Amino acid sequence: MKKYKCMNIGNCDNANNNVIFEIAEGEELKCPNPKCQSEMIVEVKKSPILMYIIIAAAVALLCGGGFGVWKMIGDGGPKIDKVELTPNQIALVIDETPKAQLNAKALDEEGQVMTDEDIAFEWTIDNESVASITADGEVTAVGEGNAIVTVKIKGKEVFATCPVEVKVKETPVVNRVLIEELSLVESENFTLKQGESKKLQYKATPEDNEETPVWKSSDSTIVSVDAATGEAKALKDGKAKISIESQKASASVEVTVLKKDSIQLSWGRYDGPRNSSGNPDGFGGTITVTKSYTIDLKKASGETVTVSPGDKIFSVKMENGRLRQGEIHFADGKRKYISGL
Repeated sequence: MKKYKCMNIGNCDNANNNVIFEIAEGEELKCPNPKCQSEMIVEVKKSPILMYIIIAAAVALLCGGGFGVWKMIGDGGPKIDKVELTPNQIALVIDETPKAQLNAKALDEEGQVMTDEDIAFEWTIDNESVASITADGEVTAVGEGNAIVTVKIKGKEVFATCPVEVKVKETPVVNRVLIEELSLVESENFTLKQGESKKLQYKATPEDNEETPVWKSSDSTIVSVDAATGEAKALKDGKAKISIESQKASASVEVTVLKKDSIQLSWGRYDGPRNSSGNPDGFGGTITVTKSYTIDLKKASGETVTVSPGDKIFSVKMENGRLRQGEIHFADGKRKYISGL
């Protein structure tokens, strides 16, 4: 059954008395008062409550005071105009203030907060290496840098953004007394044989400094040095620099490492045959020049020849620890044979 109301404009008792009557599906609709048939206006009502709302809205509209009701019925009510974020920017410091909470509100065209339970917010961030964002707007610092958080109304193109800056906690600067000058107690270059060790020492100015300088080797395969104690150890033949370094100063010394069976002359290193006493003697040795030295050839040719570090003398003949003959190979590539010394 459906309910109907006669809306006849004219002389009709049913219309004048607002009579509501029922009619079965498929049954012909006739006004109970025959006098109203030709002028009858019939309106089908599925819900009396909806009818009353429409009538009330129409009356309010005609009276000039029903804009809010009309808007609700006519266009679905207030619409979301924008999203408001608080705070509107975030600065985080790792290990100090690593988190912050963002809060979002939906506003209508008049700036009023909308509290519709169906409004859902979606949170995203454009740089997850800087910060992370949870489903409820909590931001957590991850690494130093900048990022942008975006909050959007789910299902709508309405959003707001918030810049995020993440910094690393600054370490307080402590004014320390630094070393202004370093020097080695033994500043002269020295020689070690393979396997030998030597502990180096330094002096620092000012003495009441607050630094701990570090020992270093230019080639730790030739000579190693303990970074804290300064003990140098010869490993293989060659040359390397041992240095002591602070923030503002440094000092160094050159170390020559000889083979275990080498004999150190006053001006070079001899490697070759020895006599029964262990002194250089015989033919076929080599001298590596370590210090500038003038060889007197007056007995042989009436001249002298000077050798320098880097020069070598091959096919050496030594007698009683003294050079008698050999072939000098100069560092510049020249050669000279000497004999009769």
